[in-house]
Amino acid sequence: MLQKRFDNQTTSSLLQCFCEVITPGVLKFKDIVTGIHSWERNISLLETKFNERITENIKLAVLIGMLPK
Repeated sequence: MLQKRFDNQTTSSLLQCFCEVITPGVLKFKDIVTGIHSWERNISLLETKFNERITENIKLAVLIGMLPK
């Protein structure tokens, strides 16, 4: 309850959330499913907390970049 009441939506936290969505890093083969779920949670957080949307084409590009070569 206190967290909702005193939740700061600062520029710094917005930028951190954007960076986590846009540059998640390359996943290891064994971590693909959990890594994608974590990334999707970060996208959902960005949309609900900050009302920011990432286009489908950017999501696809980031997803392909996350996969192991």
